[in-house]
Amino acid sequence: KILDLNGQDHNDRNWGQVSLYHTEHGDENQQWTIDGCEIKSNWCNLRLDIFEGCVEAGTNVGCYQKNDAPNQQWRVVNWSIFR
Repeated sequence: KILDLNGQDHNDRNWGQVSLYHTEHGDENQQWTIDGCEIKSNWCNLRLDIFEGCVEAGTNVGCYQKNDAPNQQWRVVNWSIFR
């Protein structure tokens, strides 16, 4: 699976839904960079974002413009060290 940003969704609502997609196609909406505590999409330089800063289980994850808010701060954990 690969993290896939719905660019049309972002164009329509100014916030793009992100999902795990079954096929890698290599477009910018599937390319990501870790920049400090942010996960940056190569498509329009957007940041991985928890919708409206909600903390409930099942809250949507998407992309939004960089705003330095806590809902755009991430920590990447290498789970292989815990096996």
